[in-house]
Amino acid sequence: MLGLSVSNGRPVDLGLCVLATVAAVVVTLVPVPRLVSVAIGVPFLLFVPGYAVTVALFPRVIQRGTSLNSDGWNGLPLFTRAVLSVATSVALAIIVGVNLEFTRWAIRAPTVVGGLAVVTLVAATAGAVRRSKIDRDGPAETGAGSFLSRDMSSLATVMVLLAIGISLVSVAMVVGMGERGEQYTEFALLTESDSGEAVATDFPSNMTVGEETAFRYVITNKEQQHSSYYVVVRLERVGSDGSVNSAERLANFSEELAAGESVRQEHTIKPTLRGADLRLRYLLYRSQPPEQVRSNNAYRDLHIWIDVTAPPTQADDGSTDEQATDNEVVVRNDGAVGESNSTSVQGVNIASIGTGVVAGR
Repeated sequence: MLGLSVSNGRPVDLGLCVLATVAAVVVTLVPVPRLVSVAIGVPFLLFVPGYAVTVALFPRVIQRGTSLNSDGWNGLPLFTRAVLSVATSVALAIIVGVNLEFTRWAIRAPTVVGGLAVVTLVAATAGAVRRSKIDRDGPAETGAGSFLSRDMSSLATVMVLLAIGISLVSVAMVVGMGERGEQYTEFALLTESDSGEAVATDFPSNMTVGEETAFRYVITNKEQQHSSYYVVVRLERVGSDGSVNSAERLANFSEELAAGESVRQEHTIKPTLRGADLRLRYLLYRSQPPEQVRSNNAYRDLHIWIDVTAPPTQADDGSTDEQATDNEVVVRNDGAVGESNSTSVQGVNIASIGTGVVAGR
């Protein structure tokens, strides 16, 4: 990659920088074998961003046999450029991480790689523009270090020391701000015991169509910043393969919580979907929920398993019949959603309820 160019002056090395950046973003977002992730991610983190920045500062590609002084401060020899690339990449990774610490985004692989990708693409674009100008107008004494000695080894030393200094200052800023601790949100589902106390156990295993059952959820904001929360309550009929065959949305809530604040929302659930082993699910979002709510796009997910039976109806002979009509949203295999009215007779099957806020079968 160092010093590469083609006969027409196109920046092959910067093109490789862009390709390496795209590959690093892809392996961060898409599940790949760990060996592939390491093989692509490590070279990117330790070299590519710094190389793009050095090209932006010193764009000239020094060809073999070219005098260093003939290019002024627009060019760098290969070894110097390689050393500066590694040192600058390390400094940039630290700087990006420090800045993420003070934003709403946590320091994770996607956010760090994303930040470095932005820096790399901007620097590569600037380097390509500067190279184009130099190729058109010829070398000029316009480099970043024209006021320093023309000793390239001294320049490399100064740049490395500068990168180390910036890294140390960034780390000192984090230490000086004190320990922020882990940022997270507590989300719990509660119900009411026979004594009227809110508990996270003994959830109801049976409900009746049209009858209300009391629940409570608790949200505690430990994100260390003001946060908006949205809760979607759904009742789902789950197939043997774990897919959702039909569902109904029972309730929507929104909460605004300051850092450290907690809220307990008391509400009632009144199902119309009927069946055995239905999943009552609470989905928590930190932004407006999407049109299609699922566990894999929610910030937090709680659920319990219940049976919902039809209310007894009085027949002419005085007997009772548990026949009723369900109005439910049907999820087809193609992902489409439609309305279905069905009539059936459902027996009682006690669902297995766990002892935590999330119950399993």
